[in-house]
Amino acid sequence: MTTALSLLLISTLAAAEDHPAEAAAIVPAAPAAEAPVADKAESVENDGSSLVPERELSDYGSAPVDAGSGVFKPGKGLKWSSVDGRHSLALGFRAMFLYEIENDPTAVDPEPSLTQQVMIRRARITAVGNMWGKHNKYKIELAISPRDESVSGEGFLRQTPLLTWENTFTHLRDANLRVGQYKVPYSRERVISSSKLSMVDRSGANSAFNLDRDIGLDVGSKDLGGLGLFQYNVGVYAGEGRGRFEPNNLGMMYLARVNVTPFGLFDDYEAQDFERTGLRLSLGAAYAYVDSPAAGKDITDGESTYSYHNVTADALVKIHGFSTEAAFFWRDGADTDQPMAEVGTGFYVQPQVLIPHTPVGLAARYGQNTPGDKSILSERTEVGGGASYYLGGARNKMKFQADYLRSWGEDASEAEDQGRVQLQCMF
Repeated sequence: MTTALSLLLISTLAAAEDHPAEAAAIVPAAPAAEAPVADKAESVENDGSSLVPERELSDYGSAPVDAGSGVFKPGKGLKWSSVDGRHSLALGFRAMFLYEIENDPTAVDPEPSLTQQVMIRRARITAVGNMWGKHNKYKIELAISPRDESVSGEGFLRQTPLLTWENTFTHLRDANLRVGQYKVPYSRERVISSSKLSMVDRSGANSAFNLDRDIGLDVGSKDLGGLGLFQYNVGVYAGEGRGRFEPNNLGMMYLARVNVTPFGLFDDYEAQDFERTGLRLSLGAAYAYVDSPAAGKDITDGESTYSYHNVTADALVKIHGFSTEAAFFWRDGADTDQPMAEVGTGFYVQPQVLIPHTPVGLAARYGQNTPGDKSILSERTEVGGGASYYLGGARNKMKFQADYLRSWGEDASEAEDQGRVQLQCMF
């Protein structure tokens, strides 16, 4: 009997190897034990998917990188993006190597009248891209040169290396929201990147009346109504400048800017006309009110701070490689008769041209600052010119620049001379 059962088992296993489907029918699987009712309820309760928003389940987690998306673009750096395009990252680097020589006729012995500087004027690391959708954009910019960070002679760091950290949400074309620390959208020349200037650095009027980076938010549009004619920004900021974090009074900075491009949109935040096409014009104006900023920000007599008004108007015209920038600035204190720094008016005019069929650009500048009635701002006039050579067809991404400026105050016989040579590399 035992022998017979053994032979039957062997024949059944052999049949299972030759005919697995039939074997499944012959030898049914043991029924799975059912989980107790209490265990089933606990399993559903621990799985929170029933309570999670549907989009969160699909969006949260890893996003595979598109292997073919890696690309290098001069000036923008290396860029990667996810397969679905919801995430992207571009890393870029920029450095400006500067040699500067100055002559100050008012200096007397033992101070030398002729001085020179050799420095890395700017060194920047940038990261830009989008996250969880193409309309959620970000930009991060770090400044790591000693000049950028205002390193003192003793080696102490006086500025945070964080220049920019902004998030911009562009879901609404006519109302983009930007939050973070960035260049406030006040004057055109300041907002134009230092990498895109046609001379080595910005004008003296910009230096005196500038509103720089600040922490806050603004709402704006680069193409209001989709007409290609209007741009605007309205913002509120801490009013204390870059990297501030100490407690202060309740004063803030309030800003509004409008821009009109009557012949259509174009790159009106790049000084040179690399496109060399027909007539383009951009007209802008802005107003900012700073309500009692922190001590030492801009308007102070060393002990007290004051509220003040700022107004600017500017223009940029381009046609067939020729362009001209111009701007006017006005600043005055609010409800005070005390002497205040940097109160008055200023302006500059700067024509520039790209010589046809060459990578060479020429520029000239004339500007003036005039103090107001209750200002300790110095009267200053500057005039000068410069040349740029754009290497390897890279435009502003790699260029060699040189310029000369002469400036003077009330006494033109005591003019200061400044010569600068600079190499910029972006990758």
